[in-house]
Amino acid sequence: MSSKKVASFNNILLKLCKIVKKEYPNSLVGSNYSAIESKLLNSENDNILLTFANNVLVNDTYVEQIEKGNDKFFTDNAAKIFGDETILPMKNILDFTEMWRDLKTSEKNKIKSYLKLLLKLASKYINEN
Repeated sequence: MSSKKVASFNNILLKLCKIVKKEYPNSLVGSNYSAIESKLLNSENDNILLTFANNVLVNDTYVEQIEKGNDKFFTDNAAKIFGDETILPMKNILDFTEMWRDLKTSEKNKIKSYLKLLLKLASKYINEN
């Protein structure tokens, strides 16, 4: 069951990255999408999920901002989730600092929904393991 949660988490994160790639093909995510996709689709270990959990679930402010869909989170804090990640190509994949103001509302809403799902999946995974 744990591997299903990891796979679900990785698939949701990949969907989020697809939005960024589509809107900003020259961004870090757009430029490295193939490597990101390969990493997420071929990863059965929980390193990426645990990095997310360790950087988000321990921070009540982040959890609250994600749950409320607060734009400030995406411009000021989202990049920090994987900012110190040494597992390339994951470093800074959630850096929306420059693009957030230019994204369409519909794309922002999708990203917010995906991040809420990532939060729920990570929380469930941590609570069950």
